[in-house]
Amino acid sequence: MGGIAGSPRPRVLAGDVSPAGRLPQTWYASDADLPELLDYDVIGARQTYLYFARTPLFPFGHGLSYASFRYADLSVGTGADTVRVRCTVTNTGDVTADEVAQLYTRAVDPSAVRPRRELLGHRRVTLAPGERAELTFEVPLSAFAFWDVARGRRRREPGPYDLLVGASSEDIRLRTTLALDGEPAAPRAVLSRGLDAAGFDEQSGAALVDRTKVSGDAVTPADGGTAELVYRDCDFGAGARPGRGRTAPRRRLGAGHAGPRRARLGPVRLHVAARGDRRHGRARRPAQAARPAAARARRLLRLRVRKRPAQGRGPAPEGIGAGPLRGRRSRVTHDCT
Repeated sequence: MGGIAGSPRPRVLAGDVSPAGRLPQTWYASDADLPELLDYDVIGARQTYLYFARTPLFPFGHGLSYASFRYADLSVGTGADTVRVRCTVTNTGDVTADEVAQLYTRAVDPSAVRPRRELLGHRRVTLAPGERAELTFEVPLSAFAFWDVARGRRRREPGPYDLLVGASSEDIRLRTTLALDGEPAAPRAVLSRGLDAAGFDEQSGAALVDRTKVSGDAVTPADGGTAELVYRDCDFGAGARPGRGRTAPRRRLGAGHAGPRRARLGPVRLHVAARGDRRHGRARRPAQAARPAAARARRLLRLRVRKRPAQGRGPAPEGIGAGPLRGRRSRVTHDCT
Protein backbone atom coordinates (compact mmCIF):
# COMPACT_ATOMS: atom_id res chain seq x y z
CA MET A 1 0.00 0.00 0.00
CA GLY A 2 3.03 2.24 -0.18
CA GLY A 3 2.98 5.59 1.61
CA ILE A 4 -0.61 5.21 2.84
CA ALA A 5 0.02 1.87 4.57
CA GLY A 6 -0.02 3.53 7.98
CA SER A 7 -3.65 4.66 7.68
CA PRO A 8 -5.65 1.51 6.77
CA ARG A 9 -3.83 -0.85 9.14
CA PRO A 10 -4.80 0.89 12.41
CA ARG A 11 -8.40 1.24 11.18
CA VAL A 12 -8.60 -2.51 10.51
CA LEU A 13 -6.92 -3.41 13.81
CA ALA A 14 -9.21 -1.04 15.72
CA GLY A 15 -12.31 -2.51 14.12
CA ASP A 16 -13.29 0.64 12.22
CA VAL A 17 -13.11 -1.35 8.97
CA SER A 18 -13.89 -5.05 8.57
CA PRO A 19 -11.35 -6.88 6.36
CA ALA A 20 -12.65 -8.78 3.36
CA GLY A 21 -9.58 -10.09 1.54
CA ARG A 22 -9.54 -13.76 0.51
CA LEU A 23 -6.60 -16.10 -0.08
CA PRO A 24 -5.98 -16.96 -3.76
CA GLN A 25 -4.00 -20.08 -2.82
CA THR A 26 -3.78 -22.87 -0.25
CA TRP A 27 -1.50 -22.34 2.75
CA TYR A 28 -0.20 -25.77 3.76
CA ALA A 29 0.20 -26.76 7.39
CA SER A 30 3.55 -28.51 6.97
CA ASP A 31 6.50 -28.78 4.62
CA ALA A 32 5.58 -32.46 4.33
CA ASP A 33 2.46 -31.41 2.41
CA LEU A 34 4.53 -29.73 -0.30
CA PRO A 35 5.73 -31.51 -3.45
CA GLU A 36 9.19 -31.21 -4.95
CA LEU A 37 10.00 -27.69 -6.11
CA LEU A 38 9.74 -28.50 -9.83
CA ASP A 39 6.90 -31.01 -9.57
CA TYR A 40 4.01 -29.43 -11.47
CA ASP A 41 1.84 -32.54 -11.59
CA VAL A 42 -0.85 -31.24 -9.23
CA ILE A 43 -3.03 -34.29 -9.86
CA GLY A 44 -0.38 -36.90 -9.08
CA ALA A 45 0.94 -34.92 -6.12
CA ARG A 46 -2.62 -34.08 -4.96
CA GLN A 47 -1.80 -30.37 -4.71
CA THR A 48 -3.69 -27.06 -4.66
CA TYR A 49 -7.24 -26.76 -3.36
CA LEU A 50 -8.38 -28.75 -6.40
CA TYR A 51 -6.87 -32.04 -5.17
CA PHE A 52 -5.42 -31.53 -1.68
CA ALA A 53 -7.44 -33.72 0.70
CA ARG A 54 -5.63 -33.10 3.98
CA THR A 55 -6.27 -30.21 6.37
CA PRO A 56 -4.48 -27.01 5.30
CA LEU A 57 -3.37 -24.23 7.61
CA PHE A 58 -5.54 -21.79 5.65
CA PRO A 59 -7.66 -23.00 2.71
CA PHE A 60 -8.15 -21.39 -0.67
CA GLY A 61 -10.68 -18.56 -0.37
CA HIS A 62 -10.15 -18.12 3.37
CA GLY A 63 -10.52 -14.68 4.93
CA LEU A 64 -11.34 -12.89 8.19
CA SER A 65 -14.17 -10.58 9.15
CA TYR A 66 -15.52 -8.81 12.24
CA ALA A 67 -19.02 -9.91 11.21
CA SER A 68 -20.68 -13.30 10.80
CA PHE A 69 -22.92 -14.36 7.93
CA ARG A 70 -25.73 -16.83 7.40
CA TYR A 71 -26.27 -18.56 4.04
CA ALA A 72 -29.72 -19.84 3.05
CA ASP A 73 -32.32 -20.34 0.30
CA LEU A 74 -30.20 -22.19 -2.24
CA SER A 75 -31.90 -22.74 -5.60
CA VAL A 76 -30.68 -23.94 -8.99
CA GLY A 77 -32.08 -23.54 -12.49
CA THR A 78 -30.76 -24.54 -15.92
CA GLY A 79 -31.07 -22.81 -19.26
CA ALA A 80 -29.99 -23.60 -22.79
CA ASP A 81 -26.31 -23.01 -22.07
CA THR A 82 -26.12 -21.78 -18.48
CA VAL A 83 -26.76 -22.83 -14.89
CA ARG A 84 -28.23 -20.22 -12.55
CA VAL A 85 -27.50 -20.59 -8.84
CA ARG A 86 -29.17 -18.35 -6.25
CA CYS A 87 -28.78 -18.01 -2.50
CA THR A 88 -29.21 -15.42 0.24
CA VAL A 89 -26.54 -14.09 2.59
CA THR A 90 -27.46 -12.29 5.84
CA ASN A 91 -25.15 -10.27 8.05
CA THR A 92 -25.74 -11.68 11.53
CA GLY A 93 -23.02 -9.55 13.14
CA ASP A 94 -23.14 -6.07 14.62
CA VAL A 95 -20.87 -4.22 12.16
CA THR A 96 -21.12 -3.43 8.47
CA ALA A 97 -18.87 -5.78 6.54
CA ASP A 98 -18.19 -7.38 3.18
CA GLU A 99 -18.73 -11.08 2.53
CA VAL A 100 -17.29 -12.99 -0.43
CA ALA A 101 -19.62 -15.87 -1.28
CA GLN A 102 -17.96 -18.60 -3.36
CA LEU A 103 -19.52 -21.22 -5.64
CA TYR A 104 -17.75 -24.54 -6.21
CA THR A 105 -18.60 -27.72 -8.08
CA ARG A 106 -17.56 -31.37 -7.93
CA ALA A 107 -18.26 -34.23 -10.32
CA VAL A 108 -19.92 -36.92 -8.19
CA ASP A 109 -19.08 -40.00 -10.26
CA PRO A 110 -16.37 -39.04 -12.79
CA SER A 111 -14.78 -41.47 -15.23
CA ALA A 112 -11.37 -39.82 -14.69
CA VAL A 113 -9.62 -38.09 -11.81
CA ARG A 114 -11.39 -34.77 -11.25
CA PRO A 115 -10.95 -31.98 -8.67
CA ARG A 116 -12.49 -32.56 -5.25
CA ARG A 117 -13.98 -29.08 -5.76
CA GLU A 118 -13.49 -26.37 -8.36
CA LEU A 119 -14.33 -22.66 -8.16
CA LEU A 120 -17.10 -21.56 -10.55
CA GLY A 121 -17.56 -17.99 -9.33
CA HIS A 122 -17.68 -15.60 -6.40
CA ARG A 123 -19.72 -12.56 -5.34
CA ARG A 124 -18.66 -9.80 -2.96
CA VAL A 125 -21.43 -7.94 -1.16
CA THR A 126 -21.47 -5.22 1.53
CA LEU A 127 -24.10 -5.77 4.23
CA ALA A 128 -25.15 -3.72 7.24
CA PRO A 129 -26.04 -5.57 10.46
CA GLY A 130 -29.19 -7.63 9.86
CA GLU A 131 -29.24 -6.88 6.13
CA ARG A 132 -29.88 -9.70 3.66
CA ALA A 133 -28.95 -9.90 -0.02
CA GLU A 134 -29.84 -12.36 -2.75
CA LEU A 135 -26.84 -13.44 -4.83
CA THR A 136 -27.02 -14.92 -8.32
CA PHE A 137 -24.31 -16.93 -10.11
CA GLU A 138 -24.63 -17.35 -13.88
CA VAL A 139 -22.39 -20.27 -14.84
CA PRO A 140 -21.89 -21.37 -18.47
CA LEU A 141 -22.26 -25.10 -19.05
CA SER A 142 -18.78 -25.08 -20.55
CA ALA A 143 -17.42 -24.45 -17.03
CA PHE A 144 -18.33 -28.04 -16.11
CA ALA A 145 -16.11 -29.50 -18.85
CA PHE A 146 -12.63 -30.86 -18.22
CA TRP A 147 -9.61 -31.65 -20.37
CA ASP A 148 -9.96 -35.26 -21.48
CA VAL A 149 -6.43 -36.60 -22.07
CA ALA A 150 -7.84 -39.59 -23.96
CA ARG A 151 -9.38 -37.31 -26.59
CA GLY A 152 -7.08 -34.32 -26.42
CA ARG A 153 -9.91 -31.82 -25.90
CA ARG A 154 -12.41 -30.56 -23.35
CA ARG A 155 -15.49 -32.67 -22.63
CA ARG A 156 -18.49 -32.26 -20.35
CA GLU A 157 -19.29 -35.57 -18.77
CA PRO A 158 -22.93 -36.52 -18.14
CA GLY A 159 -23.98 -37.24 -14.57
CA PRO A 160 -24.51 -35.59 -11.19
CA TYR A 161 -22.53 -32.55 -10.06
CA ASP A 162 -22.44 -31.16 -6.54
CA LEU A 163 -22.91 -27.40 -6.26
CA LEU A 164 -21.33 -25.99 -3.09
CA VAL A 165 -21.70 -22.46 -1.74
CA GLY A 166 -19.63 -21.15 1.14
CA ALA A 167 -17.14 -18.71 2.60
CA SER A 168 -14.05 -20.65 1.42
CA SER A 169 -13.15 -23.90 -0.32
CA GLU A 170 -13.39 -25.70 3.05
CA ASP A 171 -16.14 -23.63 4.70
CA ILE A 172 -19.14 -24.89 2.73
CA ARG A 173 -22.53 -23.66 3.96
CA LEU A 174 -24.99 -24.84 1.28
CA ARG A 175 -24.99 -27.73 -1.17
CA THR A 176 -27.19 -29.40 -3.73
CA THR A 177 -26.78 -31.78 -6.66
CA LEU A 178 -27.52 -31.10 -10.32
CA ALA A 179 -27.71 -33.67 -13.13
CA LEU A 180 -26.21 -32.56 -16.44
CA ASP A 181 -26.11 -34.21 -19.84
CA GLY A 182 -22.96 -34.36 -21.89
CA GLU A 183 -20.63 -36.58 -23.87
CA PRO A 184 -20.02 -40.03 -22.33
CA ALA A 185 -16.53 -41.38 -21.82
CA ALA A 186 -15.09 -43.55 -24.57
CA PRO A 187 -11.99 -45.75 -24.79
CA ARG A 188 -8.82 -44.47 -26.37
CA ALA A 189 -8.89 -45.32 -30.08
CA VAL A 190 -5.24 -46.32 -30.12
CA LEU A 191 -5.19 -47.83 -33.61
CA SER A 192 -6.79 -44.89 -35.37
CA ARG A 193 -5.57 -41.94 -33.29
CA GLY A 194 -2.32 -43.11 -31.77
CA LEU A 195 -1.16 -42.54 -28.22
CA ASP A 196 0.28 -39.23 -27.05
CA ALA A 197 2.94 -39.81 -24.39
CA ALA A 198 1.92 -36.70 -22.41
CA GLY A 199 -1.73 -37.82 -22.39
CA PHE A 200 -1.28 -40.37 -19.60
CA ASP A 201 -3.88 -41.01 -16.90
CA GLU A 202 -1.34 -41.67 -14.16
CA GLN A 203 2.43 -41.48 -13.84
CA SER A 204 5.16 -42.40 -11.45
CA GLY A 205 8.66 -40.96 -11.64
CA ALA A 206 7.98 -38.99 -14.82
CA ALA A 207 8.34 -35.31 -15.65
CA LEU A 208 6.80 -33.20 -18.40
CA VAL A 209 9.27 -31.41 -20.66
CA ASP A 210 9.00 -29.42 -23.88
CA ARG A 211 8.50 -31.49 -27.01
CA THR A 212 10.05 -28.77 -29.16
CA LYS A 213 11.22 -25.24 -28.49
CA VAL A 214 7.95 -23.81 -29.78
CA SER A 215 5.16 -26.24 -28.87
CA GLY A 216 4.13 -29.60 -27.47
CA ASP A 217 4.72 -31.66 -24.34
CA ALA A 218 6.95 -34.68 -23.82
CA VAL A 219 7.70 -37.06 -20.95
CA THR A 220 11.01 -38.08 -19.42
CA PRO A 221 12.09 -39.97 -16.29
CA ALA A 222 12.34 -37.32 -13.60
CA ASP A 223 15.47 -38.71 -11.99
CA GLY A 224 17.10 -40.12 -15.10
CA GLY A 225 16.11 -43.63 -14.03
CA THR A 226 12.75 -45.28 -14.63
CA ALA A 227 9.29 -43.80 -15.09
CA GLU A 228 5.90 -45.45 -15.42
CA LEU A 229 3.03 -44.13 -17.54
CA VAL A 230 -0.50 -45.53 -17.29
CA TYR A 231 -3.11 -45.21 -20.06
CA ARG A 232 -6.54 -46.48 -19.06
CA ASP A 233 -9.28 -47.93 -21.25
CA CYS A 234 -7.26 -48.42 -24.44
CA ASP A 235 -9.09 -49.83 -27.45
CA PHE A 236 -6.71 -52.02 -29.47
CA GLY A 237 -9.37 -53.34 -31.82
CA ALA A 238 -10.93 -56.75 -32.26
CA GLY A 239 -8.89 -59.75 -31.16
CA ALA A 240 -6.43 -58.03 -28.83
CA ARG A 241 -5.36 -60.14 -25.87
CA PRO A 242 -3.45 -59.36 -22.67
CA GLY A 243 0.26 -59.55 -23.38
CA ARG A 244 3.65 -58.57 -22.11
CA GLY A 245 6.64 -57.48 -24.05
CA ARG A 246 9.81 -55.48 -24.12
CA THR A 247 11.24 -53.21 -26.76
CA ALA A 248 14.87 -52.38 -27.23
CA PRO A 249 16.08 -49.33 -29.18
CA ARG A 250 16.59 -49.46 -32.91
CA ARG A 251 19.06 -46.99 -34.34
CA ARG A 252 19.01 -43.66 -32.47
CA LEU A 253 16.34 -44.06 -29.82
CA GLY A 254 15.68 -41.94 -26.79
CA ALA A 255 13.25 -42.38 -23.96
CA GLY A 256 10.43 -42.14 -26.47
CA HIS A 257 9.71 -40.93 -29.99
CA ALA A 258 12.98 -41.01 -31.88
CA GLY A 259 13.03 -43.54 -34.68
CA PRO A 260 10.78 -46.53 -35.40
CA ARG A 261 10.15 -48.98 -32.59
CA ARG A 262 7.59 -51.76 -32.36
CA ALA A 263 6.42 -54.00 -29.58
CA ARG A 264 3.91 -56.83 -29.33
CA LEU A 265 0.77 -56.02 -27.37
CA GLY A 266 -1.08 -59.27 -27.85
CA PRO A 267 -2.13 -59.04 -31.51
CA VAL A 268 -1.09 -55.37 -31.87
CA ARG A 269 2.27 -53.64 -32.09
CA LEU A 270 3.26 -50.38 -30.48
CA HIS A 271 4.87 -48.18 -33.11
CA VAL A 272 6.72 -45.03 -32.10
CA ALA A 273 8.11 -42.71 -34.73
CA ALA A 274 9.50 -39.22 -35.22
CA ARG A 275 8.65 -37.03 -38.21
CA GLY A 276 10.55 -33.77 -38.20
CA ASP A 277 9.32 -31.70 -35.27
CA ARG A 278 6.20 -33.86 -34.83
CA ARG A 279 6.70 -36.90 -32.58
CA HIS A 280 3.93 -39.26 -31.77
CA GLY A 281 3.20 -42.80 -30.69
CA ARG A 282 0.81 -45.05 -32.55
CA ALA A 283 -0.30 -48.64 -32.05
CA ARG A 284 -0.79 -50.65 -35.24
CA ARG A 285 -1.89 -54.15 -36.13
CA PRO A 286 0.79 -56.76 -36.82
CA ALA A 287 1.28 -58.22 -40.25
CA GLN A 288 -0.58 -61.40 -39.39
CA ALA A 289 -4.37 -61.37 -39.14
CA ALA A 290 -5.85 -60.68 -35.73
CA ARG A 291 -7.52 -63.49 -33.90
CA PRO A 292 -11.32 -63.48 -34.14
CA ALA A 293 -13.12 -61.87 -31.22
CA ALA A 294 -16.70 -61.03 -30.47
CA ALA A 295 -15.87 -57.62 -29.04
CA ARG A 296 -13.14 -55.04 -29.30
CA ALA A 297 -10.48 -55.42 -26.60
CA ARG A 298 -10.16 -52.61 -24.07
CA ARG A 299 -7.03 -52.78 -21.97
CA LEU A 300 -4.94 -50.92 -19.45
CA LEU A 301 -1.62 -49.98 -21.05
CA ARG A 302 1.26 -49.52 -18.66
CA LEU A 303 4.60 -48.29 -20.01
CA ARG A 304 7.86 -48.22 -18.11
CA VAL A 305 10.56 -45.97 -19.53
CA ARG A 306 14.20 -46.26 -18.50
CA LYS A 307 17.17 -44.31 -19.75
CA ARG A 308 20.63 -45.77 -20.06
CA PRO A 309 23.81 -44.20 -21.45
CA ALA A 310 24.89 -45.27 -24.92
CA GLN A 311 28.51 -46.11 -25.68
CA GLY A 312 30.62 -43.47 -27.36
CA ARG A 313 27.99 -40.72 -27.66
CA GLY A 314 27.81 -37.17 -26.40
CA PRO A 315 25.11 -35.30 -24.46
CA ALA A 316 21.64 -34.87 -25.88
CA PRO A 317 18.13 -33.61 -25.04
CA GLU A 318 15.82 -35.77 -22.99
CA GLY A 319 12.23 -36.93 -22.97
CA ILE A 320 9.56 -38.91 -24.72
CA GLY A 321 8.69 -36.90 -27.77
CA ALA A 322 11.62 -34.54 -27.29
CA GLY A 323 13.48 -35.52 -30.46
CA PRO A 324 16.31 -37.92 -31.34
CA LEU A 325 18.34 -38.62 -28.22
CA ARG A 326 21.81 -39.01 -29.65
CA GLY A 327 23.39 -39.29 -26.21
CA ARG A 328 21.01 -41.78 -24.60
CA ARG A 329 19.15 -44.92 -25.34
CA SER A 330 16.12 -46.29 -23.66
CA ARG A 331 14.32 -49.49 -22.99
CA VAL A 332 10.55 -49.54 -22.69
CA THR A 333 8.57 -52.34 -21.10
CA HIS A 334 4.83 -52.50 -21.35
CA ASP A 335 2.03 -54.55 -19.88
CA CYS A 336 -1.37 -54.89 -21.47
CA THR A 337 -3.78 -56.02 -18.76
